[in-house]
Amino acid sequence: MALPDACNNTGPVEGGFLHLGPSTLYHLFGPTIIVLYGVIIILTIFLWLYALYFRSITSNISLNHITFLQLSPMLHITLTLPVLISPPTAPLVSLLQDIVCVLSMLVFTHLTTTLLGGVDNITKLANTTHPTTCPIGTPP
Repeated sequence: MALPDACNNTGPVEGGFLHLGPSTLYHLFGPTIIVLYGVIIILTIFLWLYALYFRSITSNISLNHITFLQLSPMLHITLTLPVLISPPTAPLVSLLQDIVCVLSMLVFTHLTTTLLGGVDNITKLANTTHPTTCPIGTPP
C-alpha cells in the first residue's frame, strides 16, 4: 500500500523503491530489450544521417533557420534516448523537448516573417493588397 505525502506523491510504505534501469528491464524482458535498444540506436543514427545528407547547401540568408528546422525532429528524438537508459530523467527530458519545440516555433515564425519581407511589408500587404485580419494564415 502506498501512502501519499503533502504533495500527493506516493511512495512504498517500507521505504524501498524499485530502481528502474537497463538491468531491471533486462531482468523483466530478457534479451528482447537488448534488441530493442539496438534497433532504436540504429534508427536514430539513420535518421541523423538522412537529415544531414538532405541538408540545404544553398547560400540563403536564412540558412541557419532552415538547417535548425530540418534538424529539430532528430534533436527531439535524440533527447528521448536518455529516458530509455534512466527513466527518472523523464521530467528533464520533457523540459528539454519543450525547449526544442518552442525554439522551433520561434525560428519558424522568424523565418516566415523574413521570407514575407518583414513585419512592415506583411502589414502593408494585409491592409492594401489582400485585406485580412490574419496576415499569416497558418500558425506555426
